[in-house]
Amino acid sequence: MSQILTLDVGTLQGGRSGSEPSTAQGLTAENWVTFTESDGLGRGAVSALAASGDTVWAGTLFDSLGTGLARPPPVGSGLSWSIDGGANWSRIPNEVLFDTSRPGFEGGPFTQVQNPCFGLSLDGDTLWAAFWSGSTIRSTDFGRTWERILPGGGDRIVYASGQVETEVQILFFEADSLESAGADPAAVAQVRPLPIPLLACSCCIAPSPSPPGVTPFGSAQAPA
Repeated sequence: MSQILTLDVGTLQGGRSGSEPSTAQGLTAENWVTFTESDGLGRGAVSALAASGDTVWAGTLFDSLGTGLARPPPVGSGLSWSIDGGANWSRIPNEVLFDTSRPGFEGGPFTQVQNPCFGLSLDGDTLWAAFWSGSTIRSTDFGRTWERILPGGGDRIVYASGQVETEVQILFFEADSLESAGADPAAVAQVRPLPIPLLACSCCIAPSPSPPGVTPFGSAQAPA
């Protein structure tokens, strides 16, 4: 019979899991076992969790060492998994998940600060993981390989306006050329970027509207 497996989310000491025989109800301390970094979990607190039977995946994070901040930004410490109800754990660090030498990940993020995992979904061998600045990644082979899946059909994330400055200038040039040639104003409007403020958040910044194929992720309009 499968064991009961429940993890506490958000404890600074690491994930706490109940891994007792199925007769345990979690009502006493003896029903609970604590898993930490020494057991194979990532460093810090559990920030995301997905479980099915004896298989469990957990995302972890820890506070950065930034000084002078009321709340230091979190650092993603990767994903950990167990296939035997928590008896044994393995881990994939963020640096491997977001290896910028792999296709689809060339544009970063280049730091794991502000890039913890906050969402996990498990369906057989397919795992979805949502990260703060790294967007959504997916594995269809139980974590052996990963691909980035961006919302809205985008093919990369823009973290700084300079990354797309040239592309925005090209769009302005194309719009001016169409207008000079007497093109339909509606067609010109579809090409010309709107003169509105940058969109920004704590982890990324992008011009709006974005060039074709670029998705600004997790952003909100910057104050005037």
